Amino acid sequence: MKTDPSLSVERPPVATSPMRCRLFRPAPPSIIHCLIISDRQIWLIAAGLIAVDLLVFMIPIVPVLAAYVLVARPAWFKEFIDDVYDRTGPH
Repeated sequence: MKTDPSLSVERPPVATSPMRCRLFRPAPPSIIHCLIISDRQIWLIAAGLIAVDLLVFMIPIVPVLAAYVLVARPAWFKEFIDDVYDRTGPH
């Protein structure tokens, strides 16, 4: 099967850009590596950040506060409730 040469598309020459060449060269040391932190420490810090994020943001705050109020019966909550019911307003 022969192809018609008039239908062929001429491709522009591939230019070598600095970005393309950078893929084959090692990256320059980052600020993290300049601080003499090993790769293991970087992975541990990253895992720690993810763990803290999951632990802190997955805690249901309202039920924890409700349980605290029911169990500890703090004075500030009693004062708050007294203030709410002592207010006189339009009925």
